[in-house]
Amino acid sequence: MRKSFLVVFVCTIIVALFACGDEWQRNASHADVADESIRKGKALAAQYCQSCHLLPEPAQLDAASWEKGVLPHMGPRLGIFAYGFERYPALANNPHLPRGFYPDTPMLSFVAWQHIIDYYTATAPDSLAVPAKEVPQTLTQFQVLQPRYQSAFPLTSFTAFDTVNHQVLVYDMSTEQLMRFDAGLELKDSAIIKGAVSDAVQSGSELFASNMGNINPNDAPLGSVQQIGFKTTANAQTLFDSLQRPVALQRTDINGDGRADFVVGSFGFFTGHLSWFEALEGGGFQKHLIKPLPGAAQIYVTDDNSDGLPDLWVLFAQGDESIRRFINLGGGRFKEEVVLRFPAVWGSTSFQLVDMDGDGDGDIVYTCGDNADYSPILKPYHGVYVFLQEEGKFRQQFFYHLNGAFKARTADFDQDGDMDIAAISFFADYRLQPAQGFVYLQNRGGWNFGATTFAQAALGRWITLDAGDLDGDGWTDLVLGNMAKPGAASGASVQWERGPLFLVLRNAGGKR
Repeated sequence: MRKSFLVVFVCTIIVALFACGDEWQRNASHADVADESIRKGKALAAQYCQSCHLLPEPAQLDAASWEKGVLPHMGPRLGIFAYGFERYPALANNPHLPRGFYPDTPMLSFVAWQHIIDYYTATAPDSLAVPAKEVPQTLTQFQVLQPRYQSAFPLTSFTAFDTVNHQVLVYDMSTEQLMRFDAGLELKDSAIIKGAVSDAVQSGSELFASNMGNINPNDAPLGSVQQIGFKTTANAQTLFDSLQRPVALQRTDINGDGRADFVVGSFGFFTGHLSWFEALEGGGFQKHLIKPLPGAAQIYVTDDNSDGLPDLWVLFAQGDESIRRFINLGGGRFKEEVVLRFPAVWGSTSFQLVDMDGDGDGDIVYTCGDNADYSPILKPYHGVYVFLQEEGKFRQQFFYHLNGAFKARTADFDQDGDMDIAAISFFADYRLQPAQGFVYLQNRGGWNFGATTFAQAALGRWITLDAGDLDGDGWTDLVLGNMAKPGAASGASVQWERGPLFLVLRNAGGKR
């Protein structure tokens, strides 16, 4: 009798637990949505919403962003171009999209689509809780320097240090000039380059740059790779073109023939690719596709297996957001490994391979914060992450919340034996925390970082960041580039065009 009662009691508890699993924590705005529709929507989402990227969870966005932003843009990917009284946004007539990009017929019924809508809109929070914290404007590690040169409307798309010649390279889209400033930040010379320079590599006295052609999201093959000449009539010689918004560039001998090839990340928009361009013996370049995936935003060249062949680490920041490693097998062939994947709503922006814990292997410093998408709200998961490498796998060790985090650079800036982090934001909380477009994270040991910024950080929208020893004093400096265009989630009517084209943070070092 007691045994029978116990069995019934245990079974009742198990049934109750499973029943509770079917009870949904609805938000206030969709409290009347039926459990059955939510349950079916969850199953359908698992079937249809992870075919191209990591399955997003409802809690990653607020209900309005799902309902008015993300889902209407995802509908056409499933062949649903209109639903209810709403016409969904789609680029069906885009001549640059491949045939069959959008399904000819809906992949699921309208009833099933409503179940997916119900799942995301009813179980997402009505608003995201974003932590608010004040960062002291007491930056002492660096001296803030502003050039005398002033652009009428700063639209910086590229900044970098030339540490050999102690110069700063800056591209301004408004004047279409790639400029060189000396260590005193005086303008030395410039080259006229039509388009939008996004990345560059230097080899001796030669400078090669990727040119997006058009910085706005598009799939048109308007980009190119160019050799830059500052003292020639033709300031830019095109080496090859027809690229889809190339934003990442590396130069290395991929196939071991003694000639320097190029690796290009064509970010694109709906489509894009990672490719290498073989330098031919008789001149010119031949394209070889590595990965037909949009969003290739950053490339690192390594030799992980010490076989003398360059391997590639690549951040894909569109759709299937991920960091992937491509092992060079020789002959221009690669083996692909997915290192980390991120939710498609995170907005990946940059990564670095750097030894953060001093164990001799490469760890990953990663940022996410791109809010130029379908959900332009402040997000609690935007910021700077550190993933430690352990036996070839990566686990998250550290996170610092930074609204709209766009790029991070690591170095032992204070030369105390550990790695510090400098980070910028292009989608900061400009209404309440405008100076947090830049944050310096000083490593205090034990994964404790002290955060500071500076008042002048509120003068610009910082989209580019580079680190290097500009003046040759042995201390690592920083350069920040200002793109002064208004954007989503800016939250303020700031006149960034009155701000500087760029700022240099000169490391005070032992002079503090």
